[in-house]
Amino acid sequence: MFEHVTLLSPAAILLVLSGAPAQYPVEPVLARDEPTCQSALSRQAGDWEGMFQRLDSSGKLIEQFSSHIHIDMPEPCDGPYQQINTYIREGQPVQKIISSGIVANGIIRFENATVAGWAAAEHNSDQGQISTLTIQNKDGSGYMVEQIHLSANGLQRHRVAQYFDASGTLLRRTLIAEKRPGAD
Repeated sequence: MFEHVTLLSPAAILLVLSGAPAQYPVEPVLARDEPTCQSALSRQAGDWEGMFQRLDSSGKLIEQFSSHIHIDMPEPCDGPYQQINTYIREGQPVQKIISSGIVANGIIRFENATVAGWAAAEHNSDQGQISTLTIQNKDGSGYMVEQIHLSANGLQRHRVAQYFDASGTLLRRTLIAEKRPGAD
């Protein structure tokens, strides 16, 4: 059986591009048929090591640190989801953030103590797979929109996250380059 893969709605994309405030997480709209179990989301399960580079709204580097991300996805398709983000900053204690949720119909809905969001696969091609993730701060202070590119061989991820305050003003961007442990 084929399920639908999802995209941000045109209205949500226009809100982000215009800088207008948005109520995130904006629900994805159905885009096209693709086997849900083979989506970019399910191929991202497992471990990732990488580097986060945070930039201010003008593009100046403000922080850089390494990371380890562990993603548990249900098999074969729908069910519980968990992601553990471990951030390693020089001279600071290791930070762990655990998010839990559920995968249903190709969409991950998740939350932790401070945020709630969703992720959905957008595009699958010979060059790789693209997913979109949105997060809303539970206190209403802002939101984040992220695009995730998974390489065709499934060994690398490149992500771009944009953080906005509640009024839609860009606060910062984060560039993330990751690989599977042991992959070179």
